[in-house]
Amino acid sequence: MKTLFSRINARHLLHVLFGYVLLQFSWWAYLIYSTQKKLYPDKNALYMVLGEGMVFLLLLIIGVYFIHRYLKKQEQEKKLQADLLLSVTHELKTPLTAVNLSLQSIKKTATNQKMITSGLRQSKKMGYLIDNLINASSLESTKYAIHFEAVDASELLKKTIIELLEFYPSLKEKIEVKVTSDIILKTDRYALFFIFKNIIENALKYAKEHTQIHITFQSENNQGVLKVKNTIDPQTTIQLNSNKNDMYQKFLRFNSHKTGMGLGLYLVKEFSKLINTNVSHSISDDKITFILILPL
Repeated sequence: MKTLFSRINARHLLHVLFGYVLLQFSWWAYLIYSTQKKLYPDKNALYMVLGEGMVFLLLLIIGVYFIHRYLKKQEQEKKLQADLLLSVTHELKTPLTAVNLSLQSIKKTATNQKMITSGLRQSKKMGYLIDNLINASSLESTKYAIHFEAVDASELLKKTIIELLEFYPSLKEKIEVKVTSDIILKTDRYALFFIFKNIIENALKYAKEHTQIHITFQSENNQGVLKVKNTIDPQTTIQLNSNKNDMYQKFLRFNSHKTGMGLGLYLVKEFSKLINTNVSHSISDDKITFILILPL
């Protein structure tokens, strides 16, 4: 139901409202005309009422026309931007894949393994950033096709954490993971991976220095429940508390000193809607907890 309402655009809403106003206007015009005819048989008075009504109706139609034209132009510009973004990201993805394959080939014979490994890591990280852009564009244009299958969510979560820690090796000792084995879900593997990835990466990226990050995943009441808890700095806490409703907006960043494009939590929210998953968060003191509830 939420997905259905999210796809109703402003132009459709305008058409419905205009139709409603037109019906109401017609009904009141009829009532006023009938009353006026009984009380004042003079035709001039009736013509005056009809004339005022026609002027109002004309102004209403003109107003709706210009609003409709403006909204249509906005939609077209938005679609052009989304198509351009999708095209650019795909163009970036192709050479990046080639670079990654080249580095993997060189690594087999290279003497400086550390440098090649670092290059592969940065290449992979850039690939994820491009994937986030592609996903955001696909979700916005409703082009993403969901494919439900049986997924071992426990194993997928463990692999995601291991993969992310390649980019944050200094946090390996500060992360506590408790995952119940064999939690099987019928879901979209790709969507679930990006939900896991972005929630956990958000914690790794914004966790306050010298603090623990707690990740738990267990089965509760026929549901898989993921909790990701970390400590954030006081300034970020103030910003989050004053912008609770903006948390999952696209391109929104609460800390300009951190890298990223502000797409992570937006993707979490949008992918969650598609796979019938609920995501929420709570803030207590300087600790933030993200809770993901997945139906088994």
